[in-house]
Amino acid sequence: MGIVNFVSKIPDVVWAAIIASLLTLGGVLLTNRANNKRLLEQIKHDATERDRERQMALRREVYLKAAEAISKAYTTLMNLPQANLQSELWKSDANTISESLMKVHIVGNDDTVASTTRFSSDFSKALLNLMEKRFPLDQLKSRLIILSDLINKSAQERDRYIALMKEFNLKGLTDQRLWETIRHNYEFEEQQNQKHTIERETIQQQYNDLLIELVKACYQKSMEIGHVLVPALCDVRKEMGMPIDADRYLQLMEQTRTEMEAALTQLINAVQSKK
Repeated sequence: MGIVNFVSKIPDVVWAAIIASLLTLGGVLLTNRANNKRLLEQIKHDATERDRERQMALRREVYLKAAEAISKAYTTLMNLPQANLQSELWKSDANTISESLMKVHIVGNDDTVASTTRFSSDFSKALLNLMEKRFPLDQLKSRLIILSDLINKSAQERDRYIALMKEFNLKGLTDQRLWETIRHNYEFEEQQNQKHTIERETIQQQYNDLLIELVKACYQKSMEIGHVLVPALCDVRKEMGMPIDADRYLQLMEQTRTEMEAALTQLINAVQSKK
């Protein structure tokens, strides 16, 4: 009864203040709860965005290198006839193409992985086929280098014997045995020089003919992988958020192909006309 009497004696103003304070406290609690909820959602959203940005940055890096590798693969085939296959730069480029395209398997979707794998496979087969065609050229080139060296050496020896013959005459020497030895050696070196020169001209012509055939083959293989190059580039650009019209891109490639074919034909005709 004491508590009831005590409570009943509390003025209404006090009760109003207490109730107002409770309502205010409840509002603050509800507001804080809502703010905490929004803060947690914002933190979660920011974390998701950061993850997405990191993934996108990784994809962008991989896809840019893949696009560069696709372009480099195309030019590698076209430049194969004059490429130095033993150089570190050529080996590095070949390895970079393979490594860059393989990284797409880590971040790419099914379509992108499929199209880049198809391109990589077709490029590898084309490269092996063209390297097989180039092998006879490398053999002929090695023989040309050897012949040029032999021609230079025989020319030097021939000139040396000419100098000895002049010296023999200027000194008025009469040793016929010595003269015949010098003359015989001169004639031998002259014959060797002519023989090697004729062989070099023959092999040079064979080399030129095979080189023209290899250039044609490289061009043909480049055009063939162009049909799988477009889907690969389109899929890569789509994943980077930069889609491209595949049909228009094919039209552009066809136009470029026509122009390149005309230029190549003109070059080959110009070379053959000088035979």
